[in-house]
Amino acid sequence: MPLPAFDTPLIFETGQEGRANRYLPDGPALETLLPASALRDDLPLPDNTELDVVRHFTRLSQKTFGIDTAFYPLVRAR
Repeated sequence: MPLPAFDTPLIFETGQEGRANRYLPDGPALETLLPASALRDDLPLPDNTELDVVRHFTRLSQKTFGIDTAFYPLVRAR
């Protein structure tokens, strides 16, 4: 049974430390690529698996009216 739209947690609330897949090796330090004025002190990105992200956005897309799932009236009713 799907959750109501207001019960769907934000993707930031579902992440857990260490869950994200690490496909690529770490790159160079950002300090070597950007000036210090362009860097943030903290960037709280969610740590989710790829599958969790796909499931999250699929669940959200099913809560909206989609032209690919039902008849979409293009003419205003009179």
